[in-house]
Amino acid sequence: MRKATIELRIATIELRKAAIELRIATIELRKATIELRIATIELRKAAIELRIATIELRIAAIELRIAAIELRIAAIELRKAAIELRKAATRFVFVWCDRLIIA
Repeated sequence: MRKATIELRIATIELRKAAIELRIATIELRKATIELRIATIELRKAAIELRIATIELRIAAIELRIAAIELRIAAIELRKAAIELRKAATRFVFVWCDRLIIA
């Protein structure tokens, strides 16, 4: 009977030890779950930031295309102005030559 009582006490202690280990494991699991949630939130945040950066890059690319078109238009206008200046210079030279000849 005494041996059975001792064995029962040992079994009870082992059961309590196992219960404590289970509680510790449960706490660790909860902690890991919380860390996973935090990591998931951070990942979502990073994904949103990446989407925002992608949109900003697309906007910048569009703005660059617009600027390139504006530069082409300005170059065309400069060429037109240069042609007009040449025409005006040619007229001036002809008028000046005519005045020299008349004089």
